[in-house]
Amino acid sequence: MKFTLFTLLCCFGLVAYAQKDSTVIKKYNTKEILISEYQVSLPDSAYNGYCKTYTNGGQLLSSGYYKNKQRVGIWIWYQHHESRHRDTLEIYDYGNKKELFSTFPKVNAPRFAGGEGQARAHMLENIQYPEYVYTKYAGKTLKMMYKTNCNGQIIEVKPNLSSEVKDAEVEELVKKALMTPYSYVIPCTNEAEYNSIYLGELNFLLGFTILFSNH
Repeated sequence: MKFTLFTLLCCFGLVAYAQKDSTVIKKYNTKEILISEYQVSLPDSAYNGYCKTYTNGGQLLSSGYYKNKQRVGIWIWYQHHESRHRDTLEIYDYGNKKELFSTFPKVNAPRFAGGEGQARAHMLENIQYPEYVYTKYAGKTLKMMYKTNCNGQIIEVKPNLSSEVKDAEVEELVKKALMTPYSYVIPCTNEAEYNSIYLGELNFLLGFTILFSNH
């Protein structure tokens, strides 16, 4: 199924959210390939303006706008193939809180707009480990279980008994970061039939990255 971006722009128009006093921050991977660029206002460095993210190979993953740290307007996520072909993965209108296009299956469960990649990005932005973690636990996996409500907010987090890392301070930091309120979630479709159970496990490979898996 194809979705024409031109049609979307004609229907909804282009909205400029950029601020006059602003700058663009660009981040690169170890191969000096651009992986994100976003506009921030000055002097508070708050997200205000356009934002784009890229794969480690430099292919566009998402594009949209922020206003006062909140996503606004239309955001688009993309999926890339080995043939270098790019498909639209999802289009979400944050102004009207409406999904305009999606390739994800329809299930009665909350999820991040843009998929698991956006969930990982949110977690990485909010977790800051103490310095000793990178030496004491580097390469070890911290396993945490989570529970959400119908709106997708994580309301409870607990360590998995099989976790390689058993450190109360680290567990509390992860718990606090995961339960930080966020506005990027598409809620479940039927709250009355939604069971708030432990939905999955978050595996944190400390000092490196986060792996995400639903059960």
